[in-house]
This record gives sequence, C-alpha cells and structure tokens, in this order.
Amino acid sequence: MSEIVEEIDADAPRHLLILGYGINFLDVSGAILLAEEARRRRQMGRRLYLCRLNRDVQRFLEHGDFLETIGAERIFHTEYEAIARIFTRLDPEVCRRCRARIFDECRSVPREGEAETAAVPAPDESRRRPLAGSV
Repeated sequence: MSEIVEEIDADAPRHLLILGYGINFLDVSGAILLAEEARRRRQMGRRLYLCRLNRDVQRFLEHGDFLETIGAERIFHTEYEAIARIFTRLDPEVCRRCRARIFDECRSVPREGEAETAAVPAPDESRRRPLAGSV
C-alpha cells in the first residue's frame, strides 16, 4: 500500500478517499499504516478518508484507538456521503477549471467562463440509493 500512496502523492491530491469494500481483514500493521498515513497527510495539509468499510474492520479500528488518529468524521458508509462531504472542502476555482466533471456535485459549479446561473444544481441526495453491502 505504501507504494500506491507514493504514486498517488506524485499528483499531490489534497483529499484521498479509500474505498474499503474489498478490505475484509485488517491486522495491527494495516491499522497502523492507515493511522500513520492519516497523520502524515494531515501534517501536509491533506486528508485521508475511508468509506464502505467492513463492519469488523471498522470495529477493529475503533477498539484499537486507530479511529481516533484517522478521525471518525472521515469515515463514511458510502462513497456518495464521502464525496458530498469532501466536495464542500474543494477549491471552487479548481472545480471551475476542471473538465472531468465526474461527480454529480461537479454540476453545481459553473465552468470557467460560464455565468453563475448556467450551472446545473447537484441532484437531490434523497434520490441516491445506498450501495449494497454498505456498513
């Protein structure tokens, strides 16, 4: 995982979301790695977020006090919740210049050169369905 994080850091993202639905087991060394990465990113002015964690993995993080280091407010049941929360922390000027527009929330930000009223509002959260198997 360390190599993957180093690759990701090459692009200098301020927010890193790990989708945990494939993590079925976490030992102490894995929990330490996540906690240290959260601490390291915080010191750099960046953040680590986790979502869709297996119930046992989340309990392990809670009982080992790793969750305190990671931050309980950075753990989400679904990626929809996580992205909606992270989106509020993004730099709107970066969003304005972005051409990808891969998240529903992106439509609420007008593109560079567009009038403010031209932006399409983000969809209503009540229309989103929770993902199967979410904690």
